[in-house]
Amino acid sequence: MMASGYDMQKEHQFGGLVRMDVSPNFSANNHSRRRENRASSSFSLIEALGEVGIVVHDGTGYIIQVNDRFCRMFGYTPGEVIGRELDTLVARGEELNEALALSELYCMSGRGFSVETTRHRKDGTPFPVLLTSVPMYIDKAGRRSVNTCTYLDLTGKRERERALRTANSLFENLFDRTPTAVVLCDIESRVVRGNPAFYLLFGYTPEEIDGQVIDGFVARGVYYEEARKISALVYGGKSHQARTVRYTKDGNPLDVTITAIPFTTDEGQKLLFGIYHDITAEKSAQRRIETYEAELRHLAWEIALSEERERHRIAGVLHDEIGFELASLYQSIGTLPPGKVPADFQKAASDSLRNTILQIRSLTREISNPALYAGGIEVGLRSLMDQVLTPANIRWKLVVTGSSRDLPEDLATVIYQMVRELLRNVVKHAKASSVSVRIRHLRKSIAVSVTDDGIGSRSQGHDPAGFTEGWGLFGIRERVKYLGGRMAYHTAPGRGTVCALWIPKAGGDSHPDPDLHR
Repeated sequence: MMASGYDMQKEHQFGGLVRMDVSPNFSANNHSRRRENRASSSFSLIEALGEVGIVVHDGTGYIIQVNDRFCRMFGYTPGEVIGRELDTLVARGEELNEALALSELYCMSGRGFSVETTRHRKDGTPFPVLLTSVPMYIDKAGRRSVNTCTYLDLTGKRERERALRTANSLFENLFDRTPTAVVLCDIESRVVRGNPAFYLLFGYTPEEIDGQVIDGFVARGVYYEEARKISALVYGGKSHQARTVRYTKDGNPLDVTITAIPFTTDEGQKLLFGIYHDITAEKSAQRRIETYEAELRHLAWEIALSEERERHRIAGVLHDEIGFELASLYQSIGTLPPGKVPADFQKAASDSLRNTILQIRSLTREISNPALYAGGIEVGLRSLMDQVLTPANIRWKLVVTGSSRDLPEDLATVIYQMVRELLRNVVKHAKASSVSVRIRHLRKSIAVSVTDDGIGSRSQGHDPAGFTEGWGLFGIRERVKYLGGRMAYHTAPGRGTVCALWIPKAGGDSHPDPDLHR
């Protein structure tokens, strides 16, 4: 680094500040004789300057006085340096040649200089210093008697500079090479710089977007207003993350995750890091999954209805055809003339036929309850609860409010199936003594709740223990979801279980029944 010099145009009078016995014709021959006196001289200004190493040398470069910091910096004692030539004491090799040249160029001409250079300690260790040399005039005649050199150890500064360069290098590599789009903006949302992935993602060149307000380039319509709100929020000091949509240069929408992070530089400048993660593929896969799920729910719905229709057909065959034939046979046996058939055989045949007819009727109700189709959802559920709960000695109650006149038959069938599944699980697992079913017909929806006083469960929100056979709550939940409804249940050990369903009718309510869980 080049030294900076300056002429001492005005004499400095140190008569009242510096107390030295220094002759203008001071020579090296006098050093030994006067070393002890100089070492004990008082120079309070030198000692007051703390961390700066200070040395005073005469016009020929021999040291007159030093402060403690200079001695500690270079590893000498005062006795080792007083009377020694300064340049040969603290410089080696090329640095010595530089030091001698500086002394000849500046010190001998009455000019000072300041330079960052390298000097060496007593043990030969080099270290960076800021060297400043100032000529001092201490007599009224203006004769230059001494030079004052100050040394400031720059080791810490250089280490900090190296650390800063390393940090900058790491940042530059991370910023430029990360595959995620990153942009740096100022407080007005103007692009300071982006990484290559940012320009590639949105299709702009640095010349097109740097220095421009980013929101107007990557956001449109409602998303532009959203982007402005995010910027205002982040510059208020809050980080923000959101899934949203942004646009490329050619107008194509991108599904992205945005992470916005505010920070302030050492100079107080507010900046923003914006990180854009392209989730278009992820969202596309999610949409495909949602499509598949919708198709599966539709298939489950069709299977459930098809199953119920087949049950209804089989029940009709059992009741209308086989049941009718058996009933006719039973009546025929009962009208046979006495003596034609042994009495005990006739009785046995009649009893067998009667039992078979009863079993067929029970099977018919179990397969497809005719009460549901004959009397509607309320009559069907009463018949179902009597059929399922009464034989298990479980008390039951059905409460219905509102009218079922506009309830579609397919929806009534599916509700009947879901309640049947819940009641069967109560009988199998709940160990309940009573069950209540509540049906509320709303204007455009229907609310159903099934409550028992059984052993309950620790599970909440998903299938509790015991609801793992058949469709279980999973099947019920999927059918409800397909219908655009919602399902919830509440349970606790020893406190029973409440399962609540809200299902819209065609063009149903936009919000579930607020009293669903009461």
